[in-house]
Amino acid sequence: MRIAARKTTVFPARSRKTAELLDGGYTAYTVNLWEEDGALVPAAALASEKAYPTCPVNVTGGYYSEGNGALYLVSGSLAYRLNKGGTAYTTVARNLSDGAFFADMYVEGYASTVLFDGYNRITYSGQSQSTVVADKRFYAGAEHCGRLFARDYDEPYKLWWSASDAFDWEEGISGSGYVYLPAAGGEVLRLFSYRERLIAVRRRGITVVHAYGDPENYKVGATANYLTADGIIERTCAVCAGDIYFCTEGGLYAFNGSSVEKLMDFGGRISSPQSAAACGERYYLICTDKYLGEGCVLCFDGLKKRCAVCDIKPSALFAAEQGVYAVVGTGVYKILPCSGSGRWVSLPFRIEGSRSALIKNISAACGGDIVIKVSAGGYERTFSGGDIRGANISGGTFVFDVDVNGALRSLRVEAEI
Repeated sequence: MRIAARKTTVFPARSRKTAELLDGGYTAYTVNLWEEDGALVPAAALASEKAYPTCPVNVTGGYYSEGNGALYLVSGSLAYRLNKGGTAYTTVARNLSDGAFFADMYVEGYASTVLFDGYNRITYSGQSQSTVVADKRFYAGAEHCGRLFARDYDEPYKLWWSASDAFDWEEGISGSGYVYLPAAGGEVLRLFSYRERLIAVRRRGITVVHAYGDPENYKVGATANYLTADGIIERTCAVCAGDIYFCTEGGLYAFNGSSVEKLMDFGGRISSPQSAAACGERYYLICTDKYLGEGCVLCFDGLKKRCAVCDIKPSALFAAEQGVYAVVGTGVYKILPCSGSGRWVSLPFRIEGSRSALIKNISAACGGDIVIKVSAGGYERTFSGGDIRGANISGGTFVFDVDVNGALRSLRVEAEI
């Protein structure tokens, strides 16, 4: 009797593949992470404790006086002041006019803050408050070379200057006067005293006013070309890293005293720039993000020219006491650079050379706690820690969603295909 030979099926051995997900084109987006020394590190976070007493609701703006240490907050048509070292906010204006602004200047020998509210001049010297009614109404202003320069409220190209006393507007050779700026630049939005020159940030560009010495020597000049594609957004103007930063709908720009440079193209992720504040080398912008939605913060490093989107969601930002502060609800918190946690999200990807794969191991080099979520074919698993053995996730395409405290230096997967 003959016995038939038994057939044996031999399956080829599965090969092992590794992939470093922080290299190449795996990244879809990050939150509060930017590159430093080959790693992804946190850009910014809110301090855990409030920096100032509980504030009014719905705050949309803030101003800090370097001269007398008072903090002003704006909510709707109301303006509040918190005295240096104080515990409660005082209402200083109840019906703020359109275009109201603050300016620090010396008044009768005191380092004072003046709120220009329509025709009212509300002055706080650090000790007392007074109000006078003037015959001129301004929209924006700044003290420069001992005079107040301000844009006329009704004529947006008309720039006034005071006499040596900022409250003296009697016209004369050595007194008050005005000049009309070139109309091509659009209306004046903000004024800065910058490197011994007065800088007018306008809807379509920058105008430099050489205003020192006697008024008859004042000169007006425009930068090379005005921006014409989209207008400058007024509340995004701030001094950062020694330059004047501002935004249009399309990007972030800087004026270095002689020319305008585009620092960042917002592309498809950032939109609707609203307001900004800066201190030192950091510029923070409230905007809308494609992934995080409205009201998040773009953090830009003016020294290393890098950026990160932070999920902070404040109602207002302002610079004060060597930092930038965020108003969140009724709390005022300092933004701490280079701290906090971050998030890294991958694009859907395949393990190289495979139609399907089995992820066996995941390893992450990081500076703190890490949570890794892996999705594949409608199935999802979540792991804690940076050394995961026997993950055993199979699929054709994979998506990683990683939350990490501190730096993320490496994220590597090992799979069988």
